Amino acid sequence: MTKTKKIIITLLAVVLTFMTAACSSDLQDLYSFVSGDDYISKIEDGATLVEDIDVGQGDSYLISNSGFGNILIDTGDTEHKDILVSHLKKRGIKKIDYVILTHPHSDHIGGMTGVLDNFQVENIYMPKMTHNTATFKKMINKVKEKNLYFKEAKSGVKISLGKGSSINFLSPTKDMSLKDLDNSDAVCMLKKNGRKVLFTGDIFKETEIKLIPRIGRIDILKVAHHGSHKATCKELLMASKPTYAMIGVGEDNKYDHPSKSALNRLDKYNVKVYRTDLSGNIGFTINNDGSIKVNTSR
Repeated sequence: MTKTKKIIITLLAVVLTFMTAACSSDLQDLYSFVSGDDYISKIEDGATLVEDIDVGQGDSYLISNSGFGNILIDTGDTEHKDILVSHLKKRGIKKIDYVILTHPHSDHIGGMTGVLDNFQVENIYMPKMTHNTATFKKMINKVKEKNLYFKEAKSGVKISLGKGSSINFLSPTKDMSLKDLDNSDAVCMLKKNGRKVLFTGDIFKETEIKLIPRIGRIDILKVAHHGSHKATCKELLMASKPTYAMIGVGEDNKYDHPSKSALNRLDKYNVKVYRTDLSGNIGFTINNDGSIKVNTSR
C-alpha cells in the first residue's frame, strides 16, 4: 500500500469516527439509557414527566416539568433510599419544589431523609398523621434539622402550578379517621394539558368509592396499595375509565402484590398496566398536545 493511500484511509477513519460521535451525541439528546434498569430521557419544553420510580415494594412518583419544577410523591422505603437519590441525581434534579407524603408508613417515607440530605426541598405536604416507628421519628427529626415544616395535605387543598396545571387533594376529608393510616391517605390529582393522573397512596375500596364523585374520568391511575385485592374496585374503574395504570411493587414480594383479582379487574376494563417489578422505572410523558408517551427502563 502506498503512503498516499495510507493517509487517505487514515483521514477517512477520522471522519467516520467524528460522524459516529456526532450521531451518538444527537441520540443522547433524545434518550440516554444508563446501566441496565435505569434510564434518563429528555423532556420537551412544556411537556410533563410522570414517573413511577422502581423502589421495590414501596412507592415513589416523580412529576417533572420545566415550568413548574419537580414534585415527588412518596419516597419509598429506607432500603431503597440510595437508589431513589441516585435516580433523581441522574435526572439532573437539584431542587424538589414539592414533596407529598401520602401517609407515614415506612415504605412511603423511608427515603425522605436521603431526599432531604441530597436535594433542596421547598415544601412538604402530609396529612396530620403520626406514627411510632423509628423511620417516622428519623424523618421528623431530619425535617426539623433542615428548618422545614409540614403543610397539611387534606381535601380542598390545591397546589397551583401555572398555566391551568395543578395538584388537587381529594382526601383526607373531615369525616376520615387519621388513625387509619391507609384509608385516610393524601389522595391527589395532577391536572396538566387536559390530562388527569390520580395518585391513590394505599387506600382501599371504601375510600375509593367515597371519592368517585370527585374524580371523574382520568388518564393514568396509580393503583392503590401496590395492587392489593382490597383496592382498585370495579366501581372506580367503571367511573374513571383510566387508559393506563402504574403499580409500584417489589419482585417476588411476600404479599403476592399485585393480586390476581386487582389485575383481572384492570384487564376487564381494558386498562394498560405497567408494573415496576416487570418494567423497572416507568415514565409517562404528557406532551403539549395532550398525547401520552410511555417509556420503561426494562
